[in-house]
Amino acid sequence: MQGNTVFKATLERAMAAPAMDDIRPGSLIEVTGVCLIDADRNRIPVTLSLLLRSPQDVVTLTPAPWWNRERALLALALVAGVALSVFAWVLLLRKRVREQTADIALEKERYRSLVDHAPDIVFGSDLNGKLVSANPAAERLLGYTQAELVGGDIWDLIRADQQEAARNHARRLIAGESPGPWECTFRTKSGGALTVEVNSTVVHKDGKPVAVHGILRDATERHRLEEQLRQAQKMEAVGRLAGGVAHDFNNLLTVILGNARLLQKTIRRHGLGYPDEVDAVLKAGEAAADLTRQLLYYSGKGQFLVEPVDLSDCMRSLGPLLRAAVPKSVEIRLELAPGLPAVESDRGQVKQIATNLVLNAAEAIGEEDAGVVRLATRLQEVTGPDTRDSITGEYMPAGVYVALEVSDTGCGMDAETTSRIFDPFFTTKFTGRGLGLPAVAGAVKAHGGGIELETSPGAGSRFCVLLPASSRRVEPPPAATEGRSGSGGVLVVDDEVLVRNLILKALTNCGYEVFAAQDGREAIRVFEANADQIHAVVLDMSMPVLGGKPTLAALRERQAALPVVLMSGYTEEQALGDLPHGPDLAFLHKPFTIVELADAVSSVMPTRPPR
Repeated sequence: MQGNTVFKATLERAMAAPAMDDIRPGSLIEVTGVCLIDADRNRIPVTLSLLLRSPQDVVTLTPAPWWNRERALLALALVAGVALSVFAWVLLLRKRVREQTADIALEKERYRSLVDHAPDIVFGSDLNGKLVSANPAAERLLGYTQAELVGGDIWDLIRADQQEAARNHARRLIAGESPGPWECTFRTKSGGALTVEVNSTVVHKDGKPVAVHGILRDATERHRLEEQLRQAQKMEAVGRLAGGVAHDFNNLLTVILGNARLLQKTIRRHGLGYPDEVDAVLKAGEAAADLTRQLLYYSGKGQFLVEPVDLSDCMRSLGPLLRAAVPKSVEIRLELAPGLPAVESDRGQVKQIATNLVLNAAEAIGEEDAGVVRLATRLQEVTGPDTRDSITGEYMPAGVYVALEVSDTGCGMDAETTSRIFDPFFTTKFTGRGLGLPAVAGAVKAHGGGIELETSPGAGSRFCVLLPASSRRVEPPPAATEGRSGSGGVLVVDDEVLVRNLILKALTNCGYEVFAAQDGREAIRVFEANADQIHAVVLDMSMPVLGGKPTLAALRERQAALPVVLMSGYTEEQALGDLPHGPDLAFLHKPFTIVELADAVSSVMPTRPPR
């Protein structure tokens, strides 16, 4: 061969012996064999073939190096791939770190916002009580700034007589006990006191207590609500007691007034002496009946009779009772205008409004000091927004009002007291009193009226109750009558012997034949024994053994259309409940007059009772 000719040799693996498997590309080999060269027409070699006798004709002089270009490229590709993967993982990790950092910052901000805006005091301290943090609520409730609180001793804020108990509670908490929430009183910066409910916990690090975190909740509102609940429960108990007393007292008044009217009737018929004294007994009894009605109003079992009322006349009749109810050192002056329009009201409620205002005025003067309480009535016209209602703070509607004014020369009230006098659970009196002015406010608003109030410390007070004037005229009291006479048999059922005897006597005087029973079971026995002679029943609703309703049901089983007059000291609605009304059923409210009793029996008695 001439010149330098390079051939690329390809070893056919199918033809190679296994011994040649170790020959790698790039190895320097020595080959012994017959060489066959094919050339083109220009005598340029085209192919070269080596004919070998055996694999031993191929001898490796220098093996090919392991690190070659292909492997280098492969390694570079692998390194690049790993680098890209690491870079991508780093980017992803940084993204996740940023996201988690942002989430942590957001949660921290949310927690900080929650703590900063919490209505309760949130604090942190070391195990010795040194404050390390306090939220803004501490400044709002205690008056100290955060700078004044942080670094200070929490024990110094607690009332002196409670500090030892607070320290003991903290020691138990740090020792691993669970003493639960507790209450103590903190001193405010202004010198006041704040009662709080304390909920605290211990923070641990590596299993050891390192700090105390806690929440102080203002317990003032809870205590106020608890006190309101206690007051409401007391008022409910007092109301029940008042209702029971009024019911029993009504029975006594029925006897007193009934017998007094029988005595009055006898005196007038026979021209006997002492008619004025009997009239005085009747007036006192009627005044007592008004008081029992007030007790029933107070207990929620009263019956309101709204009618046109002459306010001046009503106050004039109340004057003697008011003078007897206040200390002798307090003078009651009545300045009652004549000819005033009527007001639509219940007479008893109007008297109660005046009574409460006068008694409050007398208490403002005191028992030892002399003073004057002025009770006046007049006409007042409201034409525009110039009269403010002290109950609601709004202006009174334009219109014509009848004014009931109570003024005194007492101690007066400051602005703070004035703003709360109509609160049912606020009182300037000793514990257990109150509800006088709130009761007045409720009654006045129920009448569609309002209250003007003028007062200042040391200058007395003036309450002016404005009630809308009515266009109706006051009806004169009905003329006294003897009551309707009748005939027939009447069964009287009442467990109060004095009431029962009075009714028996009154009905006998009216011409009735009477039968008596002291309870429901006896009434059934008497009726069964005298069914053909008993044409009506007068039945008390409140009795032992067998009450009014079951007694009525038992009697109606024996005679379905039996006429019955039901008696009770409570209202008709409360006494009768769901009993069906009809011409054979009448209601008589205690205390009643002999005339009212006779009229009630006559209204249900058959026109011609069988003889």
